Amino acid sequence: MFIENEDYEVFGFEELPTYETKIYISGDPSSIKRICSREAMIHELCVSVTETDFVYNGGKEIGAVIGILNYPRFPKEITWLDTFAVNLARILVKETHQKSATVVNSTKTTWIYRKSSYN
Repeated sequence: MFIENEDYEVFGFEELPTYETKIYISGDPSSIKRICSREAMIHELCVSVTETDFVYNGGKEIGAVIGILNYPRFPKEITWLDTFAVNLARILVKETHQKSATVVNSTKTTWIYRKSSYN
């Protein structure tokens, strides 16, 4: 789809069904960004990485929230995005030496954890 504004500049538009999933993980934000950048390049998609603080019963940690969108520039099937999010969370847990991560979308929340950390 294309539309012209008052200056007669043409803008293109692409639309997809809205879908977003997020990964919550503690750890070094720089390492998380590096890993996400690598995986985004490999899989041809765009992710956002927002530094955050996790405050919980007994402590606090720094970390990040990773956003994954159904972005029209890099369109993917929703099932693919779900699988990618879980796999990226597993990679992040392993490579940042964390105990767990949480993947959240509009229909479910998935906690991914190292079994050895919660026996």
